[in-house]
Amino acid sequence: MGDENFYMMKANYLVELNWFDRAIINYKKALRDSKNHHIYSMLGYCYSRMGDHNEAADNYRKAYKRIPDPNINLGLAISEYEIGNIDKSEEIIQDLQDSNYHLESSAQHTIMWLEEKIAVVRRERDKLKH
Repeated sequence: MGDENFYMMKANYLVELNWFDRAIINYKKALRDSKNHHIYSMLGYCYSRMGDHNEAADNYRKAYKRIPDPNINLGLAISEYEIGNIDKSEEIIQDLQDSNYHLESSAQHTIMWLEEKIAVVRRERDKLKH
């Protein structure tokens, strides 16, 4: 087993334990030997769980559109929302809805939740303009 696989397996176990900071260290070690875009998506997930949405978005962007996975797209949409990129978040949501992906009910609920949050932000922005 190569170093990349070892560190990815270790990191995946750490994610299951919710030890995201330790998982990040191991995913980064896996990246030394690889540019596997799945690793970037997992880094995005870990950073988002730790509340570092800028790092989450940076990593999700490296996997977005390279890997056809609605979970990556949804993770990026949430991270973009969290850092204030509302238009980009909406664009990603629209791409998800226009795609041929089969979205699980939990993903559909997350999209609806995110759309509601975006609508609230837009209403508040409109109030400030007037």
